[in-house]
Amino acid sequence: MGEQGGRSSGGGNNDEEEEEDECVDVGTVLKVLEEHPAYDLACSAFKSLIADDKLKNNRRWKPFTMSKSKAAVKAHSKPGGKAAKTEKKVAKKEEDVNEDFSSEGEWEDQDAEEGNEDAMEVDGEGEGFDEEGEGDESDGEGEGEDEDEDNEDGGEEAPAVKKQRTAEEEEKIKQSRAEQKATQAERKAAKPNAPLIQNAKAIWEKLRQKKITAKERKEQMAELMTLIEGKVKDIIFKHDASRIIQCALKYGNQSQRDAIAKELEGHYTELSKSTYGRFIISKILNYCSPQYRALVVKDFYGKIRKLVRHKEAAVILEEAYVMSNAQQRSRLLEEFYGPEFALWKNAGGHTIESLIADNPVKKDSVVRHLREVLNSVLEKGFTNIGHLTIVHRALLEYLTFAEEKHIKDMIELLKDHLVQILHTREGARVAQLCLLHATPKDRKLIVKSFKTFVTKIAREQYGHAVLLSVFECVDDTVLVEKAIIGELIAEAEFADLLRDRYASRVVLFLLMGRNRRIQPAYVINELESMDEIRARTSKKDDTLRREQLVKAISPALVKTCEESCAELVRDGNGGPVVVETVFHAEGDKSTLITAITSLAAGTDSDSNTTTPKSDEPFHPVKQLKADADAAKQLAEGLEMSQHVLINRQSTYVLKDIISPRAPRVKSTTASSTPSEPAAASPETTAISQQFAAALVKVIEPNVGHWLTLCAHSPRNTSGTAFIFVALLERGDDATKKIVTGAVKKQVKGGVDGLRKVVSKALEASVDEKEAGKRKRGKEGVKKEGERTTGIEVFLKTVAEA
Repeated sequence: MGEQGGRSSGGGNNDEEEEEDECVDVGTVLKVLEEHPAYDLACSAFKSLIADDKLKNNRRWKPFTMSKSKAAVKAHSKPGGKAAKTEKKVAKKEEDVNEDFSSEGEWEDQDAEEGNEDAMEVDGEGEGFDEEGEGDESDGEGEGEDEDEDNEDGGEEAPAVKKQRTAEEEEKIKQSRAEQKATQAERKAAKPNAPLIQNAKAIWEKLRQKKITAKERKEQMAELMTLIEGKVKDIIFKHDASRIIQCALKYGNQSQRDAIAKELEGHYTELSKSTYGRFIISKILNYCSPQYRALVVKDFYGKIRKLVRHKEAAVILEEAYVMSNAQQRSRLLEEFYGPEFALWKNAGGHTIESLIADNPVKKDSVVRHLREVLNSVLEKGFTNIGHLTIVHRALLEYLTFAEEKHIKDMIELLKDHLVQILHTREGARVAQLCLLHATPKDRKLIVKSFKTFVTKIAREQYGHAVLLSVFECVDDTVLVEKAIIGELIAEAEFADLLRDRYASRVVLFLLMGRNRRIQPAYVINELESMDEIRARTSKKDDTLRREQLVKAISPALVKTCEESCAELVRDGNGGPVVVETVFHAEGDKSTLITAITSLAAGTDSDSNTTTPKSDEPFHPVKQLKADADAAKQLAEGLEMSQHVLINRQSTYVLKDIISPRAPRVKSTTASSTPSEPAAASPETTAISQQFAAALVKVIEPNVGHWLTLCAHSPRNTSGTAFIFVALLERGDDATKKIVTGAVKKQVKGGVDGLRKVVSKALEASVDEKEAGKRKRGKEGVKKEGERTTGIEVFLKTVAEA
């Protein structure tokens, strides 16, 4: 028996499938179907479906053809059978099909009502049903052919004209909609506290507006509290009523807020699990009195392990943990150590350090329960644990006290989450410990997980320390160069990155390593505390690793400092980067030295600090960008209009290059001084003298101007004077000769003339200071020791030379 084919669209043969459909004897099909046990049931269901008015009026209901594929015809037909089928036989079979379908009594009527344009096709011919449904084959053939030709030409069926509704139908629709609204209103009114919520909503709409006066808000709050007093617990779990309570907690006075919090006492845990109610707990923590914050935390006791795994409650638990004091945090966290700590609480709580110190035998039990809680949180499917500081703390404690084999198992769960927890101090420490304990393969995966986040991590207060650990413990320096350093230097605003407070420390660590003058003490102490683990897990020599990393970053760093030296030397974070780049970066730095020294040309009254005129035509977009950059620099504290020999930060940079400050090392004596300066290396000395020689050539024509300026304002220009002091102390003989010679030639009266001007200026400043004290009524205050100004030190150095 043939297969059932698709519905004919009057389009002839299918070019894509290249199959020819042929009609099957419907009588044979029906005869086979009659033998099926379910035939009677199917017929009755089909007839009732045909008789349905909705189906008759459905324009999508169209006749279908029973067809067989070409392959089926070849398989079941006799050789030559296909060619022997004449048009007469085909017409006879189609006539049988029409009679069978017409016997149901509904098909012609449906076609006549809907104007169905589909027809039965046989072997691509245009013969089919009469479009008008009259049963006339001759008419049907002609119209079917025309329809097939239209379809083959790509014509589309004309869209049906929308039936216009009568006035009576429109009235029925309006009446139906009115009935629906009435039913909906009845259902709302049938809900508990419906009138209360409805009236409270009206007040809430006015109360939440920002433009109302304080008096109006006070009146609205009083009216709202009258409505909801004693009924807060009944409406808090409704999404609309929850917003009303939140608004009352936000805009109410302290007594009104506390009244709401008191009414909800004992329901804080339940509310924290609610999708809408958790926002009320958040408002209580932020707006209510401290006693109610403590009650919220107390209500969480004994349920911490469940709450931390709850999607909604975990957010509130984190907020309560952050706002708690040290004792409350310990009492929240101790429930991770075992079930007994959820049942019995002491006054101050337990820390894991105190528990293990007092009862060493409990260490395994505490660590095991910690692992169970952390596994349940990490395996539950949280996509982001970055906001759960309490989990970060628990992870740090586990990695600190767990055994090595258990730490490696935890790393398998953590390695995909590390990039999300770097913003907290505990999270950064967790990432550092994971890097130290991880295998080379896991370290590679962790480093690669930082992709596209490296610059953001470098700007993090705590996250940047993780990059320092990467530089110290990852032996694959090629990976670090591509994944970390490559992304840092590929930043479009690499110069801005160098001026960032924390990102500049990352670059300085690459250049200088653990330098206590640059890096905070706590960062160095944390790195030193992990040296024992690093010695077991990292095998590459530290000196070799650092040399390879410095070589990787040097070209881009030197180029950026050269191009943006005017901004960097005036910035408090970028200045040290320029100084250490001059001394520690690899490659030719002569162009960088030239770029820095050229900034000192001219004087403060010259126009060399302004943007030079260009021959390019005026471009409004470029001008707007330049103005925006200037405003941004001013907001960041960059005084680009000041000469580098006057700007306080840039004078520090120039002095540090001429007279470099050596890194401090730990003292080997029993002295109270923790560290002492180390001797500068010969390479550093040579570079500083090269820079001094280049700088003195640039400023030689204006030495007298700068020294005179320092003499007239000794207390405000010490930075400028100390540059000349450094040239005399660290420069070579030629540099010293140029400076002393300029003093004699360019300054009126030479050294003695400068000394007189300085003395006069200092006396005037003392008089002004005393006058200010008398005006403020502080003339009897004991006089403190005065600092020696830079120009005074310069005059003393010249006299000794």
